[in-house]
Amino acid sequence: MPDVKAWKQADAEKELKDAGLVPKITPVADDDTAEGYVKTTDPAPGSKVEKGSTVTLFVSTGPSTEKTAVPNVIYDSEETARQKIEAAGLKVGNIEPRYSNQDAGIVIETDPLPTTMVSEGSTVNLVVSKGPEPAKTLSGTVMISLPAEITWDVDLQLEAYIDGERVLGITVNPMYGKRDYEVPVTGEANSGQKVVTVLINDSLYFTCYVDFGATDITMRQENNPNLKCLNRQSHPVPNLRSRLLPPNLEAAMAANPGIKNKIFRERGGSMPLPEGMLQGTILKGIGGFYYVEAADTVYECKARGIFRRHSQKPLAGDQVVIVPAEDGTATIDEILPRKNQLVRPPVANIDQLIITASTCDPVPNPLIIDKMTALAVHKNIQPVVVITKSDLDDGAWLKGIYDLAQIRCVLFSAVSGEGAGEMKELLRNRISAFSGNSGVGKSSLLNRLYGGLQLETGDISQKLGRGRHTTRQVELFKLEGGGYVADTPGFSTVDVERYELIRKEELPQCFPEFEPYLNQCKFTSCAHICEKGCAVLKAVEEGKSANPVMEAIAPCTRK
Repeated sequence: MPDVKAWKQADAEKELKDAGLVPKITPVADDDTAEGYVKTTDPAPGSKVEKGSTVTLFVSTGPSTEKTAVPNVIYDSEETARQKIEAAGLKVGNIEPRYSNQDAGIVIETDPLPTTMVSEGSTVNLVVSKGPEPAKTLSGTVMISLPAEITWDVDLQLEAYIDGERVLGITVNPMYGKRDYEVPVTGEANSGQKVVTVLINDSLYFTCYVDFGATDITMRQENNPNLKCLNRQSHPVPNLRSRLLPPNLEAAMAANPGIKNKIFRERGGSMPLPEGMLQGTILKGIGGFYYVEAADTVYECKARGIFRRHSQKPLAGDQVVIVPAEDGTATIDEILPRKNQLVRPPVANIDQLIITASTCDPVPNPLIIDKMTALAVHKNIQPVVVITKSDLDDGAWLKGIYDLAQIRCVLFSAVSGEGAGEMKELLRNRISAFSGNSGVGKSSLLNRLYGGLQLETGDISQKLGRGRHTTRQVELFKLEGGGYVADTPGFSTVDVERYELIRKEELPQCFPEFEPYLNQCKFTSCAHICEKGCAVLKAVEEGKSANPVMEAIAPCTRK
């Protein structure tokens, strides 16, 4: 018995007749098989049959029921969503509560997604907001170890302050008591920084900065190497308590020359480093090794273990202090404060984010670009949209969108050289991060501008419709004429939503074109999607009728 499943009816009949069999047609409705194609046969393919036997062909007549679109109920209340779904001839299935930034009772996700075509009577599952997740309380302990140099019988006054409030005040004797003490520190997740100051005999012993993150805390300790922890009666010291407690860092610097340079740099200053140390820029990190450019030399460096213990990871673009060794390697001793940081791509201290999209192959996705431009504005980074492969297709329609949105946009072709001069001027004397979907031509762009880079390029996957991720790690390249550029792996909407969340009340300020209208909406909580009296939507409608460019890009209007 020949296998004619998924064949057209006419081809299947001919195949059976050529095999000496008699076809019999039985029409059946089927959602998964196109109309006019064989769904299955009786007897089954591969069965032994005699010549002249009748074989039934079950031929699809198309879907058994009419299709309907899943209504868009995102941001609706649970009750309203249920009414819309049932009105569309569908049923509400499972309802999953989940914490989110939306108010409790608001639908934040559906399965299947809105506008998906499904059979009548199908089930739609909902994810309903439980409101913001309660703040987590994080706890940690600052350890105080008495100086190892003190081994004789002496009474010491040990004090600890948290943000200027005294939490510990005891008399200790390293000869007859314990040498280690604990100061518990608690706070809410994402609450920022607390400062723990420890004094011995009214002299600053060390300052510990405790940062409360989303899931854990990190600590950074500044020691005072010149502390004289001696008996107060035999070696009196001035009472420095009022001057040394935060935020009076100038007094702390004056009393602690060993940490003066570090504190000064953290406040934005520039002082000479101790002999044997260099300041440089991390170009890339691979397998625990970091390549740092300092004093016109690239050093292969390992990071100190303290960074790992404090959950700190050096990133490309970081300004660091290194200690070179005689064999040409070095150790990263300090990571200087960052002015900004992106999780994906993982890069720090950038001036502008170059968001690349291609005119075709892969086709541009304005929604993804919008998310990246909003992220850049949110982090005070200059966004620039670069539309590649302009020699293959016209990208003027996409450029028109971002010109109207007051975002710098450049058309570029690695083949013809269009936009090359403008791009070089944009990159000059700036630190730029390149980001974009795989296959849009980031590496080709950089190779065209700076031939000495010789970045790896790849073909577009025919199955996926995008690139094959030729760029595998963030790497910072020094450019001719000044500036650095970071070549980065492709990003996705999932990464943006997972790692770079923007609060909904801050999101409108991330779109420059919204700015003139933000205070003109009827409702202060307007989301600028479908609300009555929305000034942003009104401006879009007026633009469609008055501006030919808006008319052309109306299907891609951002909401």
